[in-house]
Amino acid sequence: MNKNQTYDLVKEILTKVPETRDSDVKLTFKFYTVKYPNFYQNEDNQMNVRTFFETLENNDFISESTIRRCRRKIQETTPYLRGNVYATRMKKATKEMKGFIKHKDYTETVSRERHYHLQKLS
Repeated sequence: MNKNQTYDLVKEILTKVPETRDSDVKLTFKFYTVKYPNFYQNEDNQMNVRTFFETLENNDFISESTIRRCRRKIQETTPYLRGNVYATRMKKATKEMKGFIKHKDYTETVSRERHYHLQKLS
């Protein structure tokens, strides 16, 4: 499987299974169950732990880090595929930054730094 196919499959999973947007573990599990049919089917035909790790060691599986990097790139370029955790984190960061900017010491520090740089340029 090449990088484009991996990227496309990750994007498809993120689109169809929203709970994978906030969990790399769920995304990786879903990716493996779609890509590798024997990974998890039923008790009679599922891959055992030994086979899983042997396959992983032989680089026959797409690595979890590759799947995670694809997810990050997709969510960076496709905002509607970002999860709820992203929205919560951004709201919190925005609120903290607004409070920081309003803080008197920060404003004074910026003014002093701006004045210093203007003096250097003169």
